[in-house]
Amino acid sequence: MKPISVLAITSMLLTGCAADGAPIEGDLVVTEAGLAAPIAVGTACTFRLRPAWRQGVNCQLLVTCPTEAGTGTDLFGGRRVGGYARCDTEDHAFLRANDDQHLDGDPAIDLDLAAHTLTWRDRDAAQTLTLAIVGDIRPTVWTED
Repeated sequence: MKPISVLAITSMLLTGCAADGAPIEGDLVVTEAGLAAPIAVGTACTFRLRPAWRQGVNCQLLVTCPTEAGTGTDLFGGRRVGGYARCDTEDHAFLRANDDQHLDGDPAIDLDLAAHTLTWRDRDAAQTLTLAIVGDIRPTVWTED
């Protein structure tokens, strides 16, 4: 029987494990909205991102935009299904959160922290949003609710 290398074992253990970034939050503003988008250009939103593992993804993202009634519209995560994505990290810092499937129960989303942008796409091609990160990204405490 051929022995398994330490590198192979480490690789198997790390595949699918939670991202190693510390939980963060930030503010967003909608800069572009498709014709059937659920919110308008200029709407202020927030995001929270944390390590989490579930069925091959390694982080959880919540994107919420307030409505005129004072309640929040969850664009990703929250009352919508899951909010789980694949995240890239470096030196315990998040770089990107991505879920490129818009037919899996939640919209497609790409939070690019280096470019300070978030793109969102639901099932209908006219249901698209581009948001910009405004201000500083902050550390946060986000544990199981």
